[in-house]
Amino acid sequence: MKRQKWIILIIAAVLLTSVLTGCSWNQNLLNGMHSKFERLIRQNSDFKILDSVKEYGKLNGNGNGFDYFGAVLIELDSPEQESELKTLCESVLGQHYFIADYFRQTGQLIETRHVQHARLEYKYNVTEDKLFYTIFFLTNSKFTNWLDVKGH
Repeated sequence: MKRQKWIILIIAAVLLTSVLTGCSWNQNLLNGMHSKFERLIRQNSDFKILDSVKEYGKLNGNGNGFDYFGAVLIELDSPEQESELKTLCESVLGQHYFIADYFRQTGQLIETRHVQHARLEYKYNVTEDKLFYTIFFLTNSKFTNWLDVKGH
C-alpha cells in the first residue's frame, strides 16, 4: 500500500512539473515569434511601433488547439501609406506566419475574428481622428507543448 502511494505521488509530481514547464515553454515560443515579428516590421518599413500585444492558447474555434497571436499598433501619416502596409504584410510577414494582415484600429480593444476567446487591448490612447492600424500575425507551431492547459 505504501508503495502505491509513492508511485501515485511521483506520477502526480511529474505531471504537475510538465504542466508548469509547458506554460513557460509556450510563452517563450510566443515571445520569440513576436520579437521576430517586430524586427521584420522595423527592418522592412519606416513604421513606428506605438504599442504591442501578444497572446497564445485556444484563441478561436472549438476543440483543442494552440494559436499564437501577436499585434502591433502603428500610426500612418497619410492614407497612401496603406499600400506600403499591404506590401509589408503580403511580401514579408506572410512568408513567416500562417496569417499576417492589418486593419484600421479605432479604439484600444483589438477586434478581429481571429481572436474570439480572449480580450486584447492596447495601452496606447487610440483616437479616431488619426490613422491607427493594427498589424497582426496568427500562427501555430510544431514545437507547442500540449501539456499547457491554455490550449484546451
